[in-house]
Amino acid sequence: MRFRGRIWTIVFFVFCSLKSNGQTAIKGNFFDSLRYFDLSRLWHCNSIQNLEIEGGTFLQKPEKFGFPEPLGFIGDDYQRFYIHYASVQKSPQNFLEYRVKGKTKVWDNICSFTGTIRVTKAMANWDSVSSAIGIKRGKLVCSCNFDESPDCRHSGRITGELVTNFCIYRGQVFYDNSGGVSDEYANNMFIGKWELREEQLTMKCNWGDYRIPESGDLDIGAGDFSPNKKYLKNGWEHYSEKFDPTFQGKKASEQENSEWWK
Repeated sequence: MRFRGRIWTIVFFVFCSLKSNGQTAIKGNFFDSLRYFDLSRLWHCNSIQNLEIEGGTFLQKPEKFGFPEPLGFIGDDYQRFYIHYASVQKSPQNFLEYRVKGKTKVWDNICSFTGTIRVTKAMANWDSVSSAIGIKRGKLVCSCNFDESPDCRHSGRITGELVTNFCIYRGQVFYDNSGGVSDEYANNMFIGKWELREEQLTMKCNWGDYRIPESGDLDIGAGDFSPNKKYLKNGWEHYSEKFDPTFQGKKASEQENSEWWK
């Protein structure tokens, strides 16, 4: 399994099992409360706080984990797609909107982009267990509009919907990593399209943290994301090699851990 230190059995009871979109449905309007929170850390942060429960108390453990780089694909052949958020800032004019800067990559073509994440729905709910220890769980539905720089070769526009799971404890918002040891754990699930500037060409473009939504037969992994062998030639070779215990080379690991956006 992946990260995240030991997470006690009660965590699974509190936060429930995960579905393909990252978590079970959450009810309760939370839209108007968003003005009091800065949600930028849900999409861009140096690290994720490890959250555990001990003795009925929700703890901010000292352990932290690196913020995940999304896994993504573009097109019907599941070509590997990279996206990195360099900065996410709350708009001073609109508390529902966040300004984003970053880079995308397909093969060796790297493009800078700017755009917005705009919250369109916000839900949060207390349940009988989490309320007793002061946890509120939530889900955001957001619209994304990212414009790649026209100076970039084959640049385009990305639009779509992003679903983000979070939790609130003592007035602070946290990236919800509570189910990180489960097989189907995922967060920040984006479903959208990429449109080429130079001509009328549109391709589906999806990404997510640890899993990719609507990825068809690309992901054949049980405990973790694992690309289907028939798509390895589409940019997934090094990812597959990195997690292959029989692979002895260093190239795969170096490729996967490289900070290509710098």
